[in-house]
Amino acid sequence: MRKKNEFKPVKLGFNTIEETAYKKQLKDKQHAFNNIIGFCYRHLKELEQQQLYNEPYEHFKERIMDVNKDLFKGISFERIAFLKEIELSEYKEMVHRFESIEIELDAMTLEPTEEADFNIYSINEEENSLYYALQQSVKGFNLYKSILPSAQLTYLLTGITFDHVSKTYKVDTRNIIYSRRERGL
Repeated sequence: MRKKNEFKPVKLGFNTIEETAYKKQLKDKQHAFNNIIGFCYRHLKELEQQQLYNEPYEHFKERIMDVNKDLFKGISFERIAFLKEIELSEYKEMVHRFESIEIELDAMTLEPTEEADFNIYSINEEENSLYYALQQSVKGFNLYKSILPSAQLTYLLTGITFDHVSKTYKVDTRNIIYSRRERGL
């Protein structure tokens, strides 16, 4: 049972701009990891995808060193990469691009590990009260829409303005005057 003073947010809307940006970042992250996998498979036959996801540079380095340990004993990773014609700067750039996107993916499916929520919620009781009051006003307008023609209802809705000085709502007489001109009065 909810306590009287316990705040419960109300869904006010949906942020499509954030959703679009997230979807683009998600595609970019998936594409970046696929590029890393492709790069690694050009130089290695086997990879552990989970380890590659968690530590892309270190895992690649370990695998190159492991595969070439007999052929290039005592030689640094950078030197082996040079001799094997592995473009490390390109790989580092791919890894940086991948790691700079802050979305966590499942290493095997490349799907997000957490579901993103793009809903916009109220942040306090005052916003909740305003939302419920406006909801009641809309119910009232819906009752009157059968009585008033839609043009009059539109004038009614646009005829209200907020006065920032007095911090109250007032009748906006400009709409009444403009409607006279439109009607030729």
